[in-house]
Amino acid sequence: MTMRSALFIFVPFTRLASTLILVLLLVLGACSDDGAAGTEIEIADTQTAGGTAGDADGVDGTDADAGTTDDTSVEPECSTSLDCVIKNPGLGACQSPICNFDTFQCEIHAKDSCCETSGDCPIDDICLQGICPSPGAACEFVAVEAECKSNDECPVENSCQTSLCSDACGGICEYQTIEDCCVNADDCTINDPCLSSSCENSECVFTPVSACCNSDAGCNDGNECTVDTCVENACLYENVAGCGAECSDTKPCDDGNPCTTDECVNGECKIGSVPSCCTKDSQCPSVNSCASGYCDMATHTCTILVSANDPACCDPVIGNQCDDGNQCTADFCIEYTCTNPAIPGCTGPECQVAADCKSDSPCVEGLCVEGACSYQTVEGCCEKNNECNDKNPCTQDSCFNNDCKHETLSPCCLTDAECVDSNAECTQGVCGEDNLCKQGPIAGCCFDDAQCDDKNTCTSDTCQNWKCVYEPLGNCCIKDSDCDDKLLCTSNICDNGNCLTAEIDDCCEEDIDCSDGNPCTFDLCFANQCLVSPPGEDCCTSNDQCDDGDPCTNDSCNADNSCEHSSVAGCCDVSVGDSLGKVDFLPGEIDGIAFAPSQGQYRWREHDSNAFDGEAAMYYGNNDGTHYCYSNFFGASPGTATIPVESDPFPSGVFDLPNTGTVSVFFHVRLDMRKEADVDKLQLDVLEGGQVIGTVWTKADVPATSYGEWVPAQVDLTPYGGKKVQLRFQFSVETASAYGGCYDSGTGPRIDLFEVISSKCQAPPECTANGDCTASPGICYEAKGSCNDGKCEYKKLADCCETTSECNDGNACTFDICAAGKCNHQPIPGCCLADADCSATVACLQGVCNPVSHVCEFKVQGSCCTSDAQCNTPDKFCPGESFCTEGVCTQVASDKTETLMSFVFTSGYDGWQPEPQSGQYRWRENDETFVSSPRSLYFGNNDGEHYCSPFSSSPSNGIAHLPGLPSSAFPTGAISFDATGKSTLSFSVYLDVRSNPDVDKLAVRLDDVNGTQNTVWSKEMVSADQYGSWVNVSMDVSKFAPFTGTVRFFFNVVNTGTDGGCYNAGAGVFVDDVKVVQSCKLTFLP
Repeated sequence: MTMRSALFIFVPFTRLASTLILVLLLVLGACSDDGAAGTEIEIADTQTAGGTAGDADGVDGTDADAGTTDDTSVEPECSTSLDCVIKNPGLGACQSPICNFDTFQCEIHAKDSCCETSGDCPIDDICLQGICPSPGAACEFVAVEAECKSNDECPVENSCQTSLCSDACGGICEYQTIEDCCVNADDCTINDPCLSSSCENSECVFTPVSACCNSDAGCNDGNECTVDTCVENACLYENVAGCGAECSDTKPCDDGNPCTTDECVNGECKIGSVPSCCTKDSQCPSVNSCASGYCDMATHTCTILVSANDPACCDPVIGNQCDDGNQCTADFCIEYTCTNPAIPGCTGPECQVAADCKSDSPCVEGLCVEGACSYQTVEGCCEKNNECNDKNPCTQDSCFNNDCKHETLSPCCLTDAECVDSNAECTQGVCGEDNLCKQGPIAGCCFDDAQCDDKNTCTSDTCQNWKCVYEPLGNCCIKDSDCDDKLLCTSNICDNGNCLTAEIDDCCEEDIDCSDGNPCTFDLCFANQCLVSPPGEDCCTSNDQCDDGDPCTNDSCNADNSCEHSSVAGCCDVSVGDSLGKVDFLPGEIDGIAFAPSQGQYRWREHDSNAFDGEAAMYYGNNDGTHYCYSNFFGASPGTATIPVESDPFPSGVFDLPNTGTVSVFFHVRLDMRKEADVDKLQLDVLEGGQVIGTVWTKADVPATSYGEWVPAQVDLTPYGGKKVQLRFQFSVETASAYGGCYDSGTGPRIDLFEVISSKCQAPPECTANGDCTASPGICYEAKGSCNDGKCEYKKLADCCETTSECNDGNACTFDICAAGKCNHQPIPGCCLADADCSATVACLQGVCNPVSHVCEFKVQGSCCTSDAQCNTPDKFCPGESFCTEGVCTQVASDKTETLMSFVFTSGYDGWQPEPQSGQYRWRENDETFVSSPRSLYFGNNDGEHYCSPFSSSPSNGIAHLPGLPSSAFPTGAISFDATGKSTLSFSVYLDVRSNPDVDKLAVRLDDVNGTQNTVWSKEMVSADQYGSWVNVSMDVSKFAPFTGTVRFFFNVVNTGTDGGCYNAGAGVFVDDVKVVQSCKLTFLP
């Protein structure tokens, strides 16, 4: 059979003891023909240079060089073996550089059984992975199940291991530990208390410990007047009697080491060591993962910190931490770890003594009767406040330490006799159903004139002999109707009891007052305001208004303001002739059009909405046909539509225009976009060879009054006769945000029924000179034009309108008309835009503007009344007594105070709830720091000492809900207050945290059940000098009424390391006496 040899390598790792690193290399060994097993090799520990395998310092542990005065020192070469590798490049594979930690000098060691080639091994042996495996043995290969085919199939466990798949030995994974390599600090242990170890980049790094020694020589302070000794790794310096200057106190003897006693005895410094003293955590050993040793820097003593995060950990000082509740297990805390071994043969009874029968309630006593637990109620014991109700409404019943307490409430009453008021003339005391005295006014009684104000400006109000007297004033008004002079064009108002009259501008009484002299408009006096309608379609005042678009008719306006159209003799219709090409823009058909861009949201496309012929049209905009640019004021890319391009309908890809007769292009256009010339530009260009040779049409050729309608267009192409051309529509948004923005200005431009026609007509020119151009197209154009290429052109006048649609100012309360080329905006009487425009002359009415009709609607206000009974408000917190005076409820508030919520934190959660409900650092109750006994609300650990963990960088945070879930005290789990009284939130707070506002944040918030959240207080309201003491906080929260919800305290550490860290910053946050009180006071309310 084939055997595998085990190779053990002992590598020197520290100066006091060698750490055994076992590297198991599985190598296929050779077997002799008679079946004898291969030889197992063990390579012994190599010795570090500079000493034997024993103590390098001396037999008894003392410094072998003690007493010498040789001050010669050698500069250290290394602190890790890696330093020696760097200082000795080019070493052979069998040479290992090591750092001697006695001398901190580099030494070169030979590796045992090391080889570089098979020639370095005995005869017939091979050098495998740098090792001669078995002297004298030949390698015999036997078929075995392969473990690997490549090195990648041999994963390593950590960075200190290498692997190799050896094909020569049957595909076996071989592993070797890297010398002087570490995975973590546990691999770098060293038996030298004066060196601290760490693992950095897989290298062990040893750092000298300050103020630590291994021998007396290490304590030489160069002072011949001291005897320097090393005791328990700490230097001790004793003065030589009679040598040098003597001390008079301990100050010259202070060596700055907290672990030495520094005394001046008989004029000499005596330095002694402090037993069990420490200066850092590494000097305090840890027991295990449950018990970490650390040095208390306040006392310089080692102590054990038991982990609170692992339920398996325990503190032997604290009992019952390991109790698993099983009577058949023995519960022990051994080395800070719980163990619960089973008790052999245990099948015992449920209990043996009464103590075995534990109750969750202090008011239930457990009894053990014949091995079985039974429970009975403890007489006179309580757990909740409602168990202590003595049926007396004038006592506050509470359960304190499981005993009922009954404290007399003040103010409180049981009979009317207890409610006598000192001011008996005008008030009457009554004990209300809420057991509070109410001092209600005696009807008709008064103290001074101010209480007699009846809100009537036309009466004199005085208080005489405790009674109000009202006398009318002459020549006085109360409301506007008292001042009405019955004239339609005057405005009459009552101002502070006096009538004021003013003329109404632009007022009319009959239609004749509104005549504008235009026979084509309808003039009306409506609600004393002139309304002028736009001119009728069949009415004219000039010839240009009668243009029917037919070149073969003469169009004129008759004396009766009607249009007449007579035929032009010898006129030729250029729309009749040979079609050079026609496009109907049907989606899915090859029309011979090229769109650029051809992709994107906003571009030219064929669309089946709003087509002139009812089928489809060419459209610039989105796929839905609803917009032509983005809603966020981003414009759209300019787009072109070129007609024709090479296709089945247009094999040549051009229009071949004849040079005889007349050539025209006809199409219909619908412009649903902005009219301004500098935006939404649309034009038709003529291209020859792909280059623009002329622009023959723009959107300016469409009257502004025709936007939104299909308009026929005819363009003369005769000047381009004899050329092969293409026609290209180009559209550009230019500026997206101008003039109200393009997104809401319409759906975009559309083109339909596009056709180029060659006619035999030789149409005469429209003009030959400028003097021929006297037929202005309208009042918005100059009367005389200029003749260009036989066509008259007229310049449009600025700020001129042709139709009323051009005058829309967007104001629903103006009547917009275009008259004589000017826009007029006349206010519409009785129209409103907001409720403020609807002022009521009667106090009981409230004006509301109808947002659709823009007409004022008047509704009776909620506070208006016709009788005292309508003024009662029993559902309000402060109902008081109400009277109806001049249609308005006048209310006298009652004197009332009610505590809506009060927390003094007596036991358990008392109706409040923490979030989270478990964990080491959270909201809980604390019985050590409070204002009102026995507890306070506290954020921190169970001991009340810290509010964050020293081992975690994750910040602590939590919420305290007051109240929490529904309980007997708070059936709905919430409190409520309305706006009729004053609501006050008060509490006391004790801050033992960092004062930096960016960390340890504390805030109080009112969270309404409807989701509204209002922060009403934060720790920034407490000055830094008030930290560490109780601070009383009180605030008016009435402005948040009506309110139904909870009060919530929020605490968040935010950052654990800022300002020295949170672990040592203090105990945490304490809150006590949290109350919400609503009250009323005796006042007269309007």
